[in-house]
This record gives sequence, C-alpha cells and structure tokens, in this order.
Amino acid sequence: MSAFLKDGLRIAGMAFALAAAAVAAAMSVHAAEDTKTLSEAERARQERAESEAERTRDLMDDQHRDWLRQQQDLKYRIQPVQPDLDVPIYTAPPRLY
Repeated sequence: MSAFLKDGLRIAGMAFALAAAAVAAAMSVHAAEDTKTLSEAERARQERAESEAERTRDLMDDQHRDWLRQQQDLKYRIQPVQPDLDVPIYTAPPRLY
C-alpha cells in the first residue's frame, strides 16, 4: 500500500471517528432531553397512580365502615323466630313388590 493511501485511510478513519463521536454526543443530548421529558411524564404518571390508590383506599375504608355499621345494626333488627315444631315426621311410603 502506498503511503498516500495509508494517510488517506487514516484521515478518513479519523473523520469517521469524529463524525461518530459528534453523532453520539448529539444523540446523548437528545436522549437526555427525552429522559427529562420521560422522567417528567413518569413522575406525573406516578403521582396520578398514587392519587388513584389513595382515593381507592379511602373509598374502601368508607365502604368497610358502612359495612361495620350495618353489622352492628343487624343484631337489633333481627327478631328471633320460634320454629314451628308441630311438623309431622316424614315416613317413607310403603313399598310395593
């Protein structure tokens, strides 16, 4: 290989390396901006999820308190009923052979 060709390849390789480094730097800046917006979006999603979980927990607590109140009132609403003991005892019908 001639020295001219070697120098040309070396220069082309360096130019390619510099271009690749520039593209990587630009992509990292763009990725950092995307990460920032993603983290903001993720943070907003996380806050919505926490708010929804808190609302659900409050709703379930309210329902549980209502259920407990109904259970306390239940024993006052139920009147004991005497069973009807004048029921004839079951006897099987006679078998016909």
